[in-house]
Amino acid sequence: MGREGQRETGSHYDTAAEVALRMVDFCTSHPLPRGAFYNVNIPDVPASKLKGAKITKLSDIPYDLKYLETEDSKGNRYYTTPWDKDPETEPDTDRSAVLDGFVAISALIFDNEKNNLLRGFL
Repeated sequence: MGREGQRETGSHYDTAAEVALRMVDFCTSHPLPRGAFYNVNIPDVPASKLKGAKITKLSDIPYDLKYLETEDSKGNRYYTTPWDKDPETEPDTDRSAVLDGFVAISALIFDNEKNNLLRGFL
């Protein structure tokens, strides 16, 4: 969550919580196979401003890892990574969807058979 220029009055964790609850409900009735996970990215906007959700692929465009330190009204610090619109942002990616105001949902599937690629590391 979090994108410079997208905030209206601060971080909208209530939006993220609402989306997370919906995802939990969905996952409860539609269990994933072993080794599969969902990656969910949520725009930092009020829930009423969400444009919907998109099934996306992960963006592979590297972005500058800048962290913004912010403090909430209770003095708690948190960090966000801003995503700025990049002319190379691919359509149908998580990054593109979030920047356009959509929740981005990507399936991640881990293949433990690929662990043999790490054997030379040890």
